[in-house]
Amino acid sequence: MTLNNIKTQIQSIYKKSISLGIEEDTPLLDQHRIQLVNMIIVFVCIMEIPLMTQDAFKGEWLAAGIGLVLILINCLPLYFNFSKRPDIATWIFSLYTPSSLAALIIIFGKEIANEYSFLIFTIHLIIFFRTTIERIIFSTYTIIAIGLTYYYTSNFESPLAREFNFFEKNALFIVVVAFIIFILKIYTDLTDKSLNKVSTLLEEQKGVNKELQEKKTTIERQNNELLFANEELEKFAYIASHDLKSPLRNVNSFLTLIERKIKQGRTDIQEDIQYATRASKQMYHLIEDILRFSRMKQQEMAFQKVATHNLVMQVVMNLEDVIKEKSGEVEVELLPEIECNQSQISLLFQNLIENAIKYNDNPKPTIEISSQEIGKQVLISVRDNGIGIPMDYQDKVFEMFARLHNQQIYEGTGLGLAICKRIVLAHQGDIWFKSDGENGTTFYIQLPISQS
Repeated sequence: MTLNNIKTQIQSIYKKSISLGIEEDTPLLDQHRIQLVNMIIVFVCIMEIPLMTQDAFKGEWLAAGIGLVLILINCLPLYFNFSKRPDIATWIFSLYTPSSLAALIIIFGKEIANEYSFLIFTIHLIIFFRTTIERIIFSTYTIIAIGLTYYYTSNFESPLAREFNFFEKNALFIVVVAFIIFILKIYTDLTDKSLNKVSTLLEEQKGVNKELQEKKTTIERQNNELLFANEELEKFAYIASHDLKSPLRNVNSFLTLIERKIKQGRTDIQEDIQYATRASKQMYHLIEDILRFSRMKQQEMAFQKVATHNLVMQVVMNLEDVIKEKSGEVEVELLPEIECNQSQISLLFQNLIENAIKYNDNPKPTIEISSQEIGKQVLISVRDNGIGIPMDYQDKVFEMFARLHNQQIYEGTGLGLAICKRIVLAHQGDIWFKSDGENGTTFYIQLPISQS
């Protein structure tokens, strides 16, 4: 066996010895108290065994016997720690320590110990007790032990008493002081380890608390989104059923009227057919917008760099017939490149331009689209010279199926601006308008230049 192997074995035995009585669920402070007791016992045993062996070789059998008894008593706390009874081990150790010093003074006489050795050697043991009553009991025991010891040495002759020189007389005192320093060093190291462990646990706890807070925030946000979605769904179901019933009733009424006229042999049904056709188209557009609105909520958002100017010009080209029909004009200034979902932003501008043309009684509808960059955001404005929107309707116009005008005057499903609002929110942006209610409207769309 090599020297390293021997060293490893000794370290392993030492670690196991000082860990006797420590379980996974043992409180941290109790762990350190048990470790401290075990360390001291192991240290004392290492000191006592050579002394006992030396006495035996010299033929001093009484001293060797006393040493053996002290070693056996000294090992009792190890046994109780091993038996998972650390409180008993602590009491035996604490009571045994001053008793062993008292025994040395009684056997060898009071000259062997400096008068302060007893007090210094025992007072530090108070750190092993957690409650006031335990400390009072131990202090009382120590005082009684000191009193009885000095009473015995004052009235009776010690069996092995003799004259001790200055070095011998103070040797025990020096050993005691060194022993206390050793204990305090161990206690300090254990305290440092405890503080480091507590610090680590606190850092881990902070991380856990932060994670829990983030999860709590996420859950609250999801709950709010769910509540909003439920409210939106209820409103959606109510209004959608109402708006779908209206064109269906119209179609049914006109078809019934046509059927009645045919039975009567009348031929003036062309106008009724046109009304029925218009109602069916209205229902078709409504269903189409509802499907588009619902798909927007389900589809995954894919963002990419898009040249907004080119995108808007393409939308204008697609609406060329609608614009020309009302002799309209669209002026587009140079727009920046942003990160967005191309198809949704196209739909956003399509709805805004269509509304600007539709709700416009001017002989020459004009739409101006411009932008300005504000930090990491871009603010796009869509200005028209149409009929305007009262500012009281700032929030209402973005609701589902919101209409400010009679269906007979301005056709529409009431979902156009609701779709615009949802597109902008999906891009972490905002949309609002300004208008005096008569001379046109300007819609403002604020979007981040980058979604990352």
